[in-house]
Amino acid sequence: MKPEDDLSWIDQVGQPVIVATHPRSGTHLVLDFIRKQFADCRSWKYLAETKNHLYLDIDPLLFSSRICKNDRDKIRFAQKILKRAKHPTIKTHCLKRHLDHHSQWSNKLIEKSKIVYVVRDGRSVLCSLHPFVKGYSEKAQCSFRDFIRQESNGMSRCKKWANHVTEWMNTPDILFIRFEDVIKNTEATLAKIGEYLDLKPLYINPLLPKSIQSRRESIWLALTQLSPESTTHMNFSDQPKGKKYTELFSPEDRAFFQQETGDLLVRLGYESSDAWVQ
Repeated sequence: MKPEDDLSWIDQVGQPVIVATHPRSGTHLVLDFIRKQFADCRSWKYLAETKNHLYLDIDPLLFSSRICKNDRDKIRFAQKILKRAKHPTIKTHCLKRHLDHHSQWSNKLIEKSKIVYVVRDGRSVLCSLHPFVKGYSEKAQCSFRDFIRQESNGMSRCKKWANHVTEWMNTPDILFIRFEDVIKNTEATLAKIGEYLDLKPLYINPLLPKSIQSRRESIWLALTQLSPESTTHMNFSDQPKGKKYTELFSPEDRAFFQQETGDLLVRLGYESSDAWVQ
């Protein structure tokens, strides 16, 4: 038997908590919220290690060779991170079906996990996504109008957001929460997460983790703290932060978003009808 075929190590890992999101939907806020408020989810890292070592970022581990070149190294890296908490946290932007059809070790790990899916208003997601992607992609150096219409695998960015949310929404046995409720109804959302995870929240005030304000602060925390509150990946490019959708969406953009996403905003409780398009 090859070392990578031995899955017994997963039995020694405490039940992981997966935070799944579409990009720019509050991924790190919720990861850090859980790490802060549940003692069993609080991980650690060595001094000077990056904050990525406080959770398992499973997407690049599975779908690229950027972190590790082969399955044996990927498993060793996953083991190193997952053993650092009783209930380690895992981050993913993938669709569930992509996670479910990859490798034996990741399949078994995901089957064992509790999954918290975080949805954010798709209009706000796109407003935040555009300046973020501009920081590293030449393709995004365009108008907001063109950006939301850019296609990948035959789908616009609006459609990709809707498909991501809908597929996870239809996944059984997960906790589905709204990013906006994490911000505005924090205590009630924390209680809901605790009930789902069967863990008792600590209710440490302030309830939400402290945000990082600068690149210097981010580097300093990584160098000097074993378990900093925030793992946020700031966009350190010169691009301005995203505006509100009411400022960016033209009438044509509103109609296009509605065409691509249907009644999803209403189903999620962000709108009571399609009147916002007008």
